[in-house]
Parts: sequence; C-alpha cells; structure tokens
Amino acid sequence: MHAQKWELALARWQTAIEKFPNNLAFLVGQTNAYIELHEFDSAQDLADRIFCQYPNHYQQKYAIQKNIVVRRYAWERSIASLIKVEDYFKYLLSESEVSPITNPCHQILLESINSFAQTITNYGGAWHPFTTLGIIGIAVKRLLDDCLLEVSPGEILACTFKKLITQKLGNKNLDLQQAEILCTEANFGAALDIYLNLGDEIIEEFIPDYPEHIDRLFSQIIEHNVTAALPEKYGSLELAREALETDLVNEDFDGDSIYSQLGYLLVHIGESEKGLAYLRKGVEIYVYSQNAQIKLGYALLKLGKKESALANYKQAVKLNLALALLNATLIEWASSKYQQLVNSDYQKLGIYQ
Repeated sequence: MHAQKWELALARWQTAIEKFPNNLAFLVGQTNAYIELHEFDSAQDLADRIFCQYPNHYQQKYAIQKNIVVRRYAWERSIASLIKVEDYFKYLLSESEVSPITNPCHQILLESINSFAQTITNYGGAWHPFTTLGIIGIAVKRLLDDCLLEVSPGEILACTFKKLITQKLGNKNLDLQQAEILCTEANFGAALDIYLNLGDEIIEEFIPDYPEHIDRLFSQIIEHNVTAALPEKYGSLELAREALETDLVNEDFDGDSIYSQLGYLLVHIGESEKGLAYLRKGVEIYVYSQNAQIKLGYALLKLGKKESALANYKQAVKLNLALALLNATLIEWASSKYQQLVNSDYQKLGIYQ
C-alpha cells in the first residue's frame, strides 16, 4: 500500500512538472516521492537539478540532501550508506567555513549541522527507543551510583552517558580521544569501530547482566507483535506471512523490521530454519541495527541456542552504546562549533559578549 500510494503521487508530480517544469514545489514533491519509494539515486539526480536551478534556496537544499542521505542510511543500514552520510557531513563542514554567520543562509547551515548531528544515529529506528531508555538508562543509573556528577535535567540521556563513561575511563583515554577526532572529521564508521571495541569493557564492568535486561525489555514486545499485533493488522498469522513475503519481494518496506517480523513469525509457527535465515539476513544487511540483533538473539534463545543468542544480545548492546557515544559526540561538537562560529563572527563585527 505504501509503495502504491507513492507511485501514484510520483505520477501526479510528473504530470504537474510537465506543465510547469521549473516549479520548485513540484520538483521537491517529486524528489520526496522518490525518497519514499527508496529510489535514492533518482531522488539525488532530481535534487542536483533543484540545486542548480535554485542555488540560493539554502533551506530546501540542506533539507532535501539531509533527507536523502539519512533515509538511505535508515533503509539500508549499511557501511556504503554510512559513507554517504559522512560525505554529506563533510560537505556541511566545508560550507560552514565559507560565509559569515551574519548571512541568513549561514544561520540555516548551522541549524542544519546541528539538526543533522542530532538525528543521524536515531533516524528511522536505527537507534531503538526502547533500547535507549532501557540499556542506556540502566548503564547511566549504575554509573551514577558511585559517581558524583551534576547532571543537568536538560541534557539528553546519551550525553549524560558519554560524560559518565569519559569520567570512568579517564579524560585522557586515547580511544575516546581518537573517536572524537574521527567523529568531527565525519569518519563515523571508524569512530563506531572504536566505540564498539570499548563496548566489551563497558558491558563487562557496568552491565554484565545485559541478557536479563534485554529479555525484560523486549520479550513482551516481540511476543505481542507475533501473537496480537500481526493478526490484528492482517487478520491471521498466515495472512500476515503472505503480506510480509509479498512486501519483501516487491521491496515495499522500510528498514530491517520486515526481516525481523517475518523471521520471528516463521520461528513462532515452527518453520525455524527458514525463520532464522530471514533473521540472519537482516543482521547481515543492516549491520548497524540493534533491533535485528535482538530479534535474532531472542529467536535463538527460544530455540535453545543460548550461546549464539547471547552473542547477538551482546552485539546489540555494544551497538546501542556505540551509537549513543557517537550521537553524544556529534551533539556536543555541533553545539561547540556553533558557539565558536558565533564568537568568531561577533569579534569580526567588533561585538564582544
């Protein structure tokens, strides 16, 4: 249904553009339709046309490009799509060195950097909200138990977590320092690798009982989905299976959830090997998806394969911690960058705060 709706919208935008080929609203509408259909290359081609025709429409420019790279990353959750995100962030950084902050377009650019930094790791379910409030919350609570640190109510959980981890591991921890440098250079993949390696140490010291917490946080959600939510939506599990398999064939889905849903549904109805194949495919394709790791781990646990299940659980927690650290680093850096540029341009204008 999702694809059909946007294919119809795409056709209508095309008809409108044939009559008014240079209408910005129509061009943006068609670009968004391509994005919704996951035709990202077509969306990029049209976006490049918009940027050429309307070089001074900065707000649309940054918003469209951000939408393309982030949605591609959210859908593919792959190393290749993360590289496109890195390239766009580097582009924003290079743009930020060009014009003074007194220029309205530069203000939009800085807001785009800030917004981009805050959304990249949690867009489209890449950072699962339950995991954030669960595992990160547990880690923060335990870190705070024996750590005197003033936490501002306005700070987001990820930034609090990063401050606590930095204090525990030491401000001069070389891994943390290197990861911060890589983040601000938009080498997100390399930074994530460092944070993932730190994950073993963090988990062992602060959340060694992570399997129990994942079960508590997710078992009811997963079971409810297959016993109640899917039958309610589709009419029965068999109809749900048919619909999900059709969507998979037609590529009418967004992100890793279809592999997780279909895979666990098959495990639930007794087709374990086929279900595990789908779940493993989700993990293989969406390398940064905690949700895919958790669903595979839970299915393995239900099938009595505890050792393999715990490996997936641990990887899910490491991804959660790594993405939280990356997210916090980008937020802190973007805020600092913004303030530096403001102060610099105030000084150029002879204004001192």
